[in-house]
Amino acid sequence: MILNNIFDAIYVINIDSEVDKWKLVKSELERNHITNYTRFSGVIIDGESTVKSRNLGCTTSHVNIIKEVKRLGKENVLIFEDDVMFDDRIHDYIDIINNFIKDNVWDLFYLGGNHEGNVEKVNDNIMRVNKTKTTHAYAINKTCFDNIINWNINMPVDDMLIKHIQRKKNSYCIYPRLALQRPGYSNIMNGFRDHTKVLKDDESI
Repeated sequence: MILNNIFDAIYVINIDSEVDKWKLVKSELERNHITNYTRFSGVIIDGESTVKSRNLGCTTSHVNIIKEVKRLGKENVLIFEDDVMFDDRIHDYIDIINNFIKDNVWDLFYLGGNHEGNVEKVNDNIMRVNKTKTTHAYAINKTCFDNIINWNINMPVDDMLIKHIQRKKNSYCIYPRLALQRPGYSNIMNGFRDHTKVLKDDESI
């Protein structure tokens, strides 16, 4: 079992000018046997001249993917950003992810994220989340496609997801978190960022 067999579609967001990031993420996906995916060209707004325009471009990219997968009749979609990297243990959790996705009602399912709010452990490997940020590796179910398509885009995508979807209680994350963000240049923040520490779980919890 691999991620390609769990989700109806997989998309990877990459800005056209970020050639090096594309090479790195392709290598990371191939290393983890993720081969059937669609590269999505990141949206550029106002020449990316401000943090706000870069955030709105990112949010618009996520929304446009949902518009496309709905048009194609997909049941769900797994979205990666081009800085995603995976914990080597991810292959040990594939069956757990698959069983949850197939057998439960869900709107969002994160492979990793920055939990700023309370989390509720559903079982040893699944957490219900209500304020989880970062969107480098998460799945969206068709249950909330229309919600997302109808957004008035005015804030970063992770904040939009918290406001409009996570608070409905059907958003989850695998435990331990298995997808991290590669340390490096952040296009949105226009500088180096390393979020790996806040995206990893303490196994003693």
